[in-house]
Amino acid sequence: MEKLEALNNGLYLNKKKVITDIKRNNKLFIISYFLIILLLVFSIYIYFKYTNLLKKYNQLENNFIQSSKSLENRLYQIQNITIQTTKDSENHSEIINSLIKALDVHAENIDNQIVCNKNLNKKVQEIENEIEIIKLNLSELEVRMDELNKNEIICKYEIKDSGNEILLFNYEDGMNSHPDWNNKKEIEENIDIYFEGKKLEMNNRFKADKPGIYTIKLKFKKMLKSIRKLFYDCKNLISVDMTNLISNNLLDISYLFSNCINLKEIKGIIKLDSVVIQNMEHLFSFCENLRVINGLNKLITYNVYYMNNMFDNCKSLEFLDLSDFDTSNVITLKGIFKGCESLKSIKGLNNFNTKNVLDFSEMFSSCSSLTSLDVSNFNTSKANDLSFMFNKCINLKEFKGLDKLETNNVVNFSGMFCSCSNLMLLDLTNFKTEKADAMSKMFEGCSKLERIKGLSNFVTDNVIFMNFMFCGCKKLEYLGLEKFNTSKVQYFTGMFMDCINLKKLNLYHFEVLSSNVDLMFQNVNQNKCELIANDETIKKLFYKLRIIPWKGLSDRDIPYN
Repeated sequence: MEKLEALNNGLYLNKKKVITDIKRNNKLFIISYFLIILLLVFSIYIYFKYTNLLKKYNQLENNFIQSSKSLENRLYQIQNITIQTTKDSENHSEIINSLIKALDVHAENIDNQIVCNKNLNKKVQEIENEIEIIKLNLSELEVRMDELNKNEIICKYEIKDSGNEILLFNYEDGMNSHPDWNNKKEIEENIDIYFEGKKLEMNNRFKADKPGIYTIKLKFKKMLKSIRKLFYDCKNLISVDMTNLISNNLLDISYLFSNCINLKEIKGIIKLDSVVIQNMEHLFSFCENLRVINGLNKLITYNVYYMNNMFDNCKSLEFLDLSDFDTSNVITLKGIFKGCESLKSIKGLNNFNTKNVLDFSEMFSSCSSLTSLDVSNFNTSKANDLSFMFNKCINLKEFKGLDKLETNNVVNFSGMFCSCSNLMLLDLTNFKTEKADAMSKMFEGCSKLERIKGLSNFVTDNVIFMNFMFCGCKKLEYLGLEKFNTSKVQYFTGMFMDCINLKKLNLYHFEVLSSNVDLMFQNVNQNKCELIANDETIKKLFYKLRIIPWKGLSDRDIPYN
């Protein structure tokens, strides 16, 4: 039984298992069936899809074939067109080249036309400019005509005695440096004389009925090249007004007011502004009563060569303003301030350009009111004459720039510091004297001079004149002249005369080969002064000459053995 139950149980279990397997297999079948159906549907879909694609491909292939044929036809047409176009292009190129050439020609014509137009415009502009210039010239000409009508110098003359005949102006033949300038004929033809509004007959002399001041107008018909000596020696002239003077062509104004000893006033000096003026020598010389000259600093002087004696003996001048003077072409300043005994100040002197000046002689001679001078900027490299440059500057106490003067070419030093009686020291350390032949009176009358620096550097190989060189140097105690070469000196007269305080005199290399030795050691104290000399003539002169007053004695009155 137990076995039977166990068998039944086993069968039941197997049945149950079989049923379970059948159910599982049914499920698998159903799933497999479904998958088969799905695969079939997908295959049908793929088929239809492929069929459509194939149709489209065939259609595309047909289209492509048609397009290819069309393209071939088109390409053929294009080739034909290209061939035709090439032929046409060649024809067109020829046409275009022809057109280009034509255009080039036309462009060139246009350029030429433009140039012509520019030239024409330029010509028009030039003509317009010329018209403007002509207008300006016409207006200037009108002004000049007005000026010419007023081209005059107004002069005032003082007559102290009735019936006296006075000199109005000077026009004597031969008074000018150039034969074609300002001769008598030219003056007579180009100057009219007016007194109290009435034209007088040509005559450079005027006779007054009574004493007084008379105004005379000198009207110029044209601009002269020279008014040299026009008022020379017009001693009655007291005032000149040149405000209306035209001086554009003036070359020479030398001696213009020379010897006008009573001239006190000059108006319009600035009108002497001609750029071509070359000569101003003696312009104001001996204008003894002229105190002021206004406008001098505005004068155009860059073409002037001659300024010698320009203010010579202007004894009343106290001040000069020459601040704008251009002296770059001046070759001589000889005596320019000579005799200006009241002159205390010269403005602009340190601006003088003296690079071309050859002659400085007497430049400040007798400027007895000057107390100091600054010559630091003076260029004396071309100078050959410094003689009496500072002669009789009796109040001069201070020098600036003396040691900077270049004297390489100077030949004449005579009287350079003569009678500078207030100078105590001179520094001539840089002086070069190799070319010098004259030193006479160089330090004569320097009565307060205690020392001269640089004398031992002097080269005197070519010097001929040493007469009165140290005469009157009463304060000098020592003179080191041991290097002086006197082999060419011909004049020793009064060389050390009145050097009364000399303690030592070294003349070791001195040679006296001349008979012109009068007064050489006059009034030198032989007992006080030590002499160093080799030359027997010098020893003889020094020790045996008696001490006597020299003034009033002639050379033959001086005894020496």
